[in-house]
Amino acid sequence: MLYYLSRKEDDSSHFWQVEIFENILVITQGRSEMDRKIEIKSFLDHEKIISDLEKMRDEKLKEGFTSTSEIGEAEENNILKKIEREGEFHIRLEIAESILLTVSDSNRNKLLKSLVRDCDFVLMGLGTADGEYYDGEDEFYPEMIQDETGLTPENARKVYKMKLAAYENLLKAK
Repeated sequence: MLYYLSRKEDDSSHFWQVEIFENILVITQGRSEMDRKIEIKSFLDHEKIISDLEKMRDEKLKEGFTSTSEIGEAEENNILKKIEREGEFHIRLEIAESILLTVSDSNRNKLLKSLVRDCDFVLMGLGTADGEYYDGEDEFYPEMIQDETGLTPENARKVYKMKLAAYENLLKAK
């Protein structure tokens, strides 16, 4: 389950995204294409997740955040081209997640494939272990992810594995 809200300001836009994976709430927020922080909350039961989510969403709505509305075909195609041209896969992920709820059926598979690819890139960079057992693509990547998102490498692996599985399942469901 995914919720996405955004708020435009004079010089930038902010986003607030919440994903539910079983009894885990993943909250991502920040300035679009600039910075983001990710927080993980675990719950014992689903009702508590929904209750907390509704409170957080109501607070964000009071702060001026709004739900994303349907976008036109031309704008959607421009966003998809922007995703393809973007060199930084973290930004590609952020942009793709921002339109996941509103993308047309004709572009949904393309977007999901992009999300799967980029989650996989993050996981390759994080590797499967830390310290002397690190086996990822770049020894500084786990530290960079922690600086960028606030997640420890262990929690980042957990979040991106859940995202990858969710996107793969959505792709298979098509």
